[in-house]
Amino acid sequence: MNAADSTSIPTNSLKESVEEAVRDGHLGAIVALRVLMSAGDRPVEQLSHWLDWGTKLFACENGKLFASQDPTGGQISLLLTLTTGATISLTAVRSSGRPNESTSTLQLLLMGQHGVARLQGGEDIDPSLNAADAPPQKWRDAIDRSLASGKAVDVA
Repeated sequence: MNAADSTSIPTNSLKESVEEAVRDGHLGAIVALRVLMSAGDRPVEQLSHWLDWGTKLFACENGKLFASQDPTGGQISLLLTLTTGATISLTAVRSSGRPNESTSTLQLLLMGQHGVARLQGGEDIDPSLNAADAPPQKWRDAIDRSLASGKAVDVA
């Protein structure tokens, strides 16, 4: 399914619902965010956008970021430990292109002190970026630095 598919749910709708749940206090203080998504042509940029959104959700943009990529380049995983102690874990996986395999997948788990918000099997939500979406440079640079060094990097 792609962004032009009329049954595809915009990622912004999901993000707004999660933001509302956090604002309303249904989950209590949030402590961790985990997102697994299919990767389009621009996985680092895609991950940068999700990092930007996640840090705004936690109201903290400083911490240590560790990024790793499998040898085939088919998966990039990130772990951001914020200075508040909360964590954001993101993984972008390229689809294999096999017949009958969904090319768009998004799974999200947001954990709070009083509950969780979970989306599994998000085949109807397209996590890919529009061609015009510019990645947040701060996160793009941090991901690139961590991938190049193989170590966690400070992000301020």
